Amino acid sequence: MHPQLQNAGRIAHDIGLATWFGGQVFGKFALNPVVRVIDDEATRGKVVNGGWFTFNPMGVAGLAAGGIVHVAARRTEVADRNLRPVERTIARAQDVLLATSAVLTVATGVQSARFAKQAPGGAVPIQDGTTPSAQTPPAAAALQRSIGALGNGTILAGAGLLITNALLDRVAFTDPPKRRAFSRSRI
Repeated sequence: MHPQLQNAGRIAHDIGLATWFGGQVFGKFALNPVVRVIDDEATRGKVVNGGWFTFNPMGVAGLAAGGIVHVAARRTEVADRNLRPVERTIARAQDVLLATSAVLTVATGVQSARFAKQAPGGAVPIQDGTTPSAQTPPAAAALQRSIGALGNGTILAGAGLLITNALLDRVAFTDPPKRRAFSRSRI
């Protein structure tokens, strides 16, 4: 594969995952709790739903970019046949974590859309972005709790994905190209 194409792919991969994961962390730990400063519970729901639905296309595009590049890399330069056992293990963990991240992101999006439809304009009364209030209808409260659990899973899977990415880079960096060629010939 042409080195410039590999560089562009790696840049798209890293920026895509950073966008997606950064949005998840910001939403969970900044947007969701800060809406408590809004006095009206229905307005809190409207703001949280509006914030997430504004970000979601960028987050999904980022995750998709990361996923597409990952799949392309796994079929070419990061194929199992080109990796040493430690690298292979890390790359396979990345495969699982990326798939898990994608499934959890889609599931969260589906639940969020269902949650927003519980009130006109997404104005579901809430205590904060992850906590129902006494005014939250029971069906909406159940959806909100599921969104919170899915969000926790998404952040954990995303952190794992970024950790394995860093580990794979570190393992590759510490093994000079000449030694890599020699070690591959013995695999």
